[in-house]
Amino acid sequence: RCSFSLAPDTMDPLLENRMFEGLDRAQMLDQITAPMLLFLSDWDKNGAMRPEDVDFVRAHVRHLTVYGFPGADHMLIFGKADEIIDQMQRFLQPTN
Repeated sequence: RCSFSLAPDTMDPLLENRMFEGLDRAQMLDQITAPMLLFLSDWDKNGAMRPEDVDFVRAHVRHLTVYGFPGADHMLIFGKADEIIDQMQRFLQPTN
């Protein structure tokens, strides 16, 4: 339903593989200096990131923490609110 409410040409860059055209993703990620927490669903279950995409981010973000949900698809991850909140609280704890 959501897709049908979009303007007709909205999805063209994505469908035509032009979404990141002209962007230097490595340079953009290299500029991130704050610690970053990445929640990862399972690529084989329609997750949003392939393993090689995660490796790419890992290579360019200095302070990256990846927390995976093996077996969880992109939408099922939202059913894990307690686990997500727990991991966020751990991530945000100050380190001495």
